[in-house]
Parts: sequence; structure tokens; C-alpha cells
Amino acid sequence: MSKIINSRITLNDGNGRRLGRWLMVWVFAGSLSLPVAAQGVLLYRYVNAEGVKVIHHTIPPEYAQNGYEVLNSQGDVVEVVQPSLTDTELAALQQKRELEAWDKDLLKRYSTVADVKAAKRRRLGEINTNIAILRGNILNLDSQIAREQRRAADSERQGIQVPESILINIKNFRGEKAAAERQIEERRDEYRQAEDKFDKDIDRFTFILERREQARTSY
Repeated sequence: MSKIINSRITLNDGNGRRLGRWLMVWVFAGSLSLPVAAQGVLLYRYVNAEGVKVIHHTIPPEYAQNGYEVLNSQGDVVEVVQPSLTDTELAALQQKRELEAWDKDLLKRYSTVADVKAAKRRRLGEINTNIAILRGNILNLDSQIAREQRRAADSERQGIQVPESILINIKNFRGEKAAAERQIEERRDEYRQAEDKFDKDIDRFTFILERREQARTSY
């Protein structure tokens, strides 16, 4: 046997006024349950500017960012939304995540500080080798430029026009030399950046190992 009864619930509308709502419920064999439509109703509980908890079917954006609770029609909390982080908190969280990722990467690649220093020597050595090759290319280009310039001077001494091919060769060799010189500057910048990065890795890895040792000896 079932019957319909009216149940009145009182809510705050967020502006200090109390709202009355009549809710029809079904009673089955002495138990109380809500119709499906009523069970789907969601309410929000938040703290307003006066520090008062408010329950309403909507929530202003300025209060939502401070966190709130989602309630079903029976007043049960079905979800808790945490407050939004401030810019300072977000920056601190980002820094924490970056440090954790850095530590994880270092521990994955190295076992000792000596390993980091060895990797630094290898990388800087590779860059220096690349710079040496570029310098060798420049010396070779200088020789080719000088050779073409001698050919051009020979033509001028003979009173004939310098062949176009010689002028093109000089132009191309000078362009290649300028490109090689730019690459050397790029490699030097790369060297400085790599040196700085490895120095920071060494300092950080040293800190990680010291922190681990302190944790081990504290037990």
C-alpha cells in the first residue's frame, strides 16, 4: 500500500530570504523514498561574503571559486569542490612539480655525482669537437678563397676580365665561411648553456643524495 504525502523543505535563496518548497514523496511499507525526478535535483552549499553557509540551486561565480558542496535532494553531500588556487599557490605547485620531475629524471639517469660530472665532460667534449671541425672548415674555405683571389689577380694582371665563375666561387666560399662562423657562435652558446645545466644538475643531485642520507640516518 502506498500513499502520497507532502513534505515541506525550507531553503535559503542566497539573499537572506527563506524559500518554502513542497515536495511530494511516496511512502512504501513505512519507508520513505523520493521519486526519480526529485532525486535528480542538485543543490549547492557554499559560504557567502558574510561567512554564512547558504544552500541554493545556483551558486554565484565569486563564491564558487572558494569551494562548495553539491547536495542531492535529501541533503546528502554527493561532491565536494575544492577552492581554486591563488596565483601564488599555483606558482608554488608548478615549481614543486618541476622539481619532482627534475629529481625523477636525475635519479633515472645517474647513480652518483661522478656520473653527472662524467656526462658533463662528454657533452662539453662533443661540442668542442664540433667547434674544432667548424674551425677546420673555415681554414679550408680561407684557402679556397685565397686561391680564387689569386686567379682573379692573375686575370687582372693580364688585362682580361675576371671570369664570372671565379667571382661566384669567391662569393659562395665567403658565404660558407660566414655560415660556419655563425655555427661556431651557436656552439659556444650551446657550450655555456650545457655547462650551466650540468652544474645545476650536479648541485641538485648532490642535494638529493644528501637528503636521502639524512633520511636514512634519522631512523
